[in-house]
Amino acid sequence: MAPSKAIFDAVIQGLEEYMNKTQQLRFQGMTELDDGSKQTNRAAMTTKNKRDVDTDPHVELIELPRNASIFELALWGGVFPLRLIMHYTLPDVRHLDHHGQPQKSIASAYLSTFACLVWLIVGSYVMVKSLESLAALMGIPDSIMGVTISAAGTSLPAYIASRIAAEKGEL
Repeated sequence: MAPSKAIFDAVIQGLEEYMNKTQQLRFQGMTELDDGSKQTNRAAMTTKNKRDVDTDPHVELIELPRNASIFELALWGGVFPLRLIMHYTLPDVRHLDHHGQPQKSIASAYLSTFACLVWLIVGSYVMVKSLESLAALMGIPDSIMGVTISAAGTSLPAYIASRIAAEKGEL
């Protein structure tokens, strides 16, 4: 917590200036050394010159994991059919051209959002039906299963992600 609003505003302004300066240097393919001198960043230059620059470097859903253990490969193989379906039903809108502008149209972004919502609905339906079947098998009322297992199963991952972000200092 900042001692005063003026100090807080000064810190925010300093961070924004630092981020803008770093972004400009990265865009120019330069990195600033601790002594204030600048050097060419060859990796940034080669990335800048590519026609198709990703905003988020990622691994394709259907790409075989590298340096994976037997267990990880078995788990990947078990969910591969779902990965394959999602790979071909969710349009990828993360590609930029050499000017940093999106290559995909706004219609592609709307289509991707709609497809994500459809997958969310399908996943929710499957989860609820699975919990109902499990509750019937175990003799537990549906309301108890929904209030406890379903609520914990959907809230716990959000809690863990929030805690990890807070520990890293992210807001």
